[in-house]
Amino acid sequence: MRRGKFVFVFIVLMIVALAMTYKFYANVFTVDNLRSIDILSGENSQPVVFQLDETETNHLFQSLSSYESIDSVLEMDSNFVLTLVNRWNLSKKIKVYFFEEGKVAIQEENDKHIYELTDPLFFHSHPGFDRVYRNAFLPELNLKVEENDYPVKITAGNWSYKRLNGIWVEMDTESTDEEPMYEDIKIASSSLAFSLNSSKQPDTVFLTIETVDTKEVVFQGPADINALPLPEMDGNFFYKTQLLWNEGSEAYKGELGTQFRITVNRPAEIHFSKTSVIQGDFMEIDILYAESPDEFTLKQNLFSNFKWIKTGNTIKGFVPTNYFTAPGKYPFVFTNQSQGTSATVEVEVLPWDYKVQNLIIDPNISASTRNDAAYVEYNQYFVPARNVSNETRYFNTPFVLPTIGRLTTEFGEKRTVNGELTSYRHNGYDIGAPEGADVLATNSGKVVLAMKMIMTGNTIIIDHGGGIFSAYEHLSKMLVTEGQMVEQSEPIAKVGSTGFSTGPHLHFMISYYDINLDPGFFIYGINLTKENYKDYIQ
Repeated sequence: MRRGKFVFVFIVLMIVALAMTYKFYANVFTVDNLRSIDILSGENSQPVVFQLDETETNHLFQSLSSYESIDSVLEMDSNFVLTLVNRWNLSKKIKVYFFEEGKVAIQEENDKHIYELTDPLFFHSHPGFDRVYRNAFLPELNLKVEENDYPVKITAGNWSYKRLNGIWVEMDTESTDEEPMYEDIKIASSSLAFSLNSSKQPDTVFLTIETVDTKEVVFQGPADINALPLPEMDGNFFYKTQLLWNEGSEAYKGELGTQFRITVNRPAEIHFSKTSVIQGDFMEIDILYAESPDEFTLKQNLFSNFKWIKTGNTIKGFVPTNYFTAPGKYPFVFTNQSQGTSATVEVEVLPWDYKVQNLIIDPNISASTRNDAAYVEYNQYFVPARNVSNETRYFNTPFVLPTIGRLTTEFGEKRTVNGELTSYRHNGYDIGAPEGADVLATNSGKVVLAMKMIMTGNTIIIDHGGGIFSAYEHLSKMLVTEGQMVEQSEPIAKVGSTGFSTGPHLHFMISYYDINLDPGFFIYGINLTKENYKDYIQ
C-alpha cells in the first residue's frame, strides 16, 4: 500500500516538474526556438507574419537585449505591436515605439517600464516597420482645374526611400506602358487655376505638351506644376511630365512620369499692345484662340489699309502712325461674328512737337542729287521695294541701333534747305558717325534692295516680315546683296556721305510698308530726341 502511494506521489511530482520545465522553456524566446514574428501597425487591423532568417533573427535578439530604462516616450512618431512566436506556439507581445528621429523603445506586455534600445538595427532595417517611412512613400498626384480634382496615373519612373540604417530601398511604382485612362478634362478660360498637385514638391519639372491628333510638340521645357502653361492654340493635348526629386535632406528620391489629356476651348481674346500712342509710334492688335480672322469684323478710321495676318497661332494686326496722323481719339469696334458679340476699344493719338532743321547745302550737291532723274529712280526702285513683305516675321527679338554716333536729325523734323521750307518731313534718324564705321542690321530679315541711288546714295532695304522694313542710306560701302538673308547685328555696310548728304552719317529708317515710323519705338520703346539720345545711344 505504501509502495503504491509512493509511486503515485512520484508520478505527480514528475508531472509537475515536467510542466514547470515546459512552462519555463516554452516561455523563453531565443534564437533557437523562435518560429516567426507578427507585426501589427496602426494602419492594419491584422498583423503581418514574417519568417526570419538566421541573420535577421540574430539582429532581432541583439536589438532586444540592448536596452536601458526610460520613464516615457515623448514625441512618438509611430507605434507597432511585435509578437514573438516560438516553436511551441506560445507568444509574447512587445510594444515598439519610434521617437526622436529614429530612436526606438520597447515595452513588454504587463510591464510598466519602457526601455530604449541602444542598438535598434533590426527595427531600422526590417520591412515590417516601413510605416515609419510613410513620409518617404510615393507622392500623391492629382490634377486640379479650378475646384475640380482629377486623378493622375504614374506612367513610368522609379522611387526610393532611405531607412534609418542608411540603406536605400526602391519601391515599386507600378508603372505601365499601357495608355492611361482619361477623364473629360476641359479648360475654357485662360484665367482658370490649372495645376498638378503633389504631396511632395519636386525639385525639377520637365513638361512636354503635344497635340493628340498629330503628336506635334507645342511646348517643351521646364515648368511650374503649380501653374501649368496652356498652349497658344485651342485643341486636344497630351501633357507629359517628368518630375524629379533629388537626394537631399529628405529621405527619398526618384523620377516619376505622368500623362494626362486636356481639351482647351477658350473664347477669343483681343489684346492691344497699347491704347495711347504718340505720333510716329505704333500699336499691335492680337487675337488669341481664334481659327481665322474671318470670324471678326473691325471698324476704325485711324488706318485705312489695316489687315489681319495669321502668325503662328495668333492673328495679328499692325496700326502705324506718323507725323501726318491727326491727333485725337479713335474708336475700334470689334464684332465676333461666330459669337454675335461686340466690343469697342478707344485709341488715342497724342501730338508731338516736331523741330525745324535749317540746312545749308552746296547748290551743286543739291542740284546733282535732287532732280527729276533722282525722283524717277527713287520711285522706280525704292518705293516698290517696300510694297511686298513676307507674311511671316523673320524676327522674334527687339530691334537694335545699327550704328553708334550723334543724333543730328530726329524723326519727323521739318526742314529748310538753303532758306526754303521743304514739303517733306524727315522720315528717320540721321546718326553722325565716322566714315567707314560699321552699319549693322537692326534685325533679321531679307535684303530687298542694295544699290547706289542718286538721291540716297548707296542704299539698303531689309524686309523683316509682317510689313516691317528698315532702310540704310548714304553708305560708303555695301556688304550685302539683294536677296541675301541677314541676322540681327550682322554688319551690312559702312557709314558714308554718298547722295544728298552734308557729311558722313547714316540715315536710318523703319516703316510699316511705306508708312515711316519713329525707329526709337522699335528699339527703346520711346522716340529719340537730341535731348535724350545720350541716355540710349552708348
